[in-house]
Amino acid sequence: MRALLIGLDIHLANSIAVSLRVRWSETQVIEAETGKQGLQDVSDLSPDLVMVDITVQDIHWLELIEKLRVASDAFVMVLTTEADDTELVAALEAGADDYLDSSLNGRSLVARIGAGLRRAQGFAIAGDPALRCGNLMVNPESFEVRVDGQALHLTPTEFKVLHHLARSKGRVVTQQALESMVWGSRDQFSTDCLRKYIRRLRQKLEDAPNLGVEIVTLPRIGYKLVESC
Repeated sequence: MRALLIGLDIHLANSIAVSLRVRWSETQVIEAETGKQGLQDVSDLSPDLVMVDITVQDIHWLELIEKLRVASDAFVMVLTTEADDTELVAALEAGADDYLDSSLNGRSLVARIGAGLRRAQGFAIAGDPALRCGNLMVNPESFEVRVDGQALHLTPTEFKVLHHLARSKGRVVTQQALESMVWGSRDQFSTDCLRKYIRRLRQKLEDAPNLGVEIVTLPRIGYKLVESC
């Protein structure tokens, strides 16, 4: 997992980084002192999780959340030292996925993050096994994708699309069904987004050596994940 921390006090950022790595050992943590730098990091690094402190200095935190939501499908959490119902509503309306008191201990914080990621990605984690196709392994419990044991970084939505294809390995998943699984609806927005994510997934999979799988398009029907020669 890749986590971006924007505007957090250095001690809080270090504490959160340690907690994340205890739960997800390969977590990459990026720290941005300003909102402007955070927006650039979102564009360049495609994090899975973004945590914003409402004390961020160079841009109002609500404006920052709105811009983050336009730029990324990451799970966005807002941190505050004093929980306020008005701020909570404003944060959620701006596009945040969760709003937390920064005094939460590391274990509680990580539990909230894990629960939030599961909701965002739409997985029933309990009993959902790791899926294998060729040298590709998709693990919905740890949100990891590996190729020959090496981690492959995907955004949450890329992971979700790949997970649904892997669950139906070798079988066609219709475009309509995949849109519904990922976004819960089917409209022009989800259709255009699905094409974009399929393109991005193909690029990342093609860059991985010894993959042994490919995403096949059946025009006007859907997609399937198959083992390649």
